[in-house]
Parts: sequence; C-alpha cells; structure tokens
Amino acid sequence: MNPEQIKLIKLLQDIAEVKLISNKDSASFKGISNIKLKDQEDAVAFFIQILDIDMVNQLLDYRIYQDFEKQLFISKLKIALDKFKEEGNNFLSKHKGFCNAKNCNYKCEGYTFLGESTGHYFDLIFEVKNGKIFDIYECSEFKNTKHKLTKSNKIKIDDRI
Repeated sequence: MNPEQIKLIKLLQDIAEVKLISNKDSASFKGISNIKLKDQEDAVAFFIQILDIDMVNQLLDYRIYQDFEKQLFISKLKIALDKFKEEGNNFLSKHKGFCNAKNCNYKCEGYTFLGESTGHYFDLIFEVKNGKIFDIYECSEFKNTKHKLTKSNKIKIDDRI
C-alpha cells in the first residue's frame, strides 16, 4: 500500500464505526456505532457493503484483480454495485465463507455480500497476506460457514464466470 492508503486506513480506524442490526438472515446498515475497521480487508469489505466504489478504489493498490487491471476491475465492480442499488438495496450484509471447489481455490476465504432488501448477492474471495489485499475475485463454488443464506439472483462482476 502507498503512504496515502495507509494514512486513509489509519484515519478510518479512528473514525469509521458501523452499527449492524441483525435479523434472521441479514443485517441492515443503521449508521455510526461500534465496529472498528482494523485493516485494508475490513475497510474494502465495509465500503463494498455500503456500495461506495470510490472508497474501494482509493483503498486498493494498483494491481491485477480477478485477471483485470485495477481500473477495469473497479469499473466492473461499480456496475455490479449499481445493480444492487437499482434493485433497491442500500446495504449488503457480509457473511464469511470459502471456495468449496477442490479443483480451484479450495478453502480460500471470502464473503457473500447479500442485498438487504432483495437477496441479490455475489461471492468474493479476498486473498490477503499480513492484512494487505493481493487479489479479489468471484467464486462460483462458494460455501458459507455459519448458516444457510436466502440468496436469490447472483450479480456477476465478470460474465465469463
């Protein structure tokens, strides 16, 4: 990460807190409260949750994500986040899981991001080393770790997947 990104994450650690109000299958964004962002992964995941592509762009290093240069990945992610918004979602709940394909990235960890009002979702693997994101990509064989989620329509970042 460059010095500006490190500075931004440190600032977020001090001021960005989020309150999640849970129900049976999802959580809803309700404003500022108690969850602190501790590293780049937490910050990027949080800004995906609140559908803020500009902050995701600021926080990610310039590199390849899902086999795309950063700017192309960001533009594809923006289209996906816009689809969530168009369907009436203002927040995506985050649910841990992993790739369940033995011939792929088996056991790599990530999250299901689930639209709070529609059940639209995408599953993203976050490759992280020492708190730093090295790659983010969609997973077609994702398994959630805690409970069964009510997922409806999958929103894709890349139509090839």
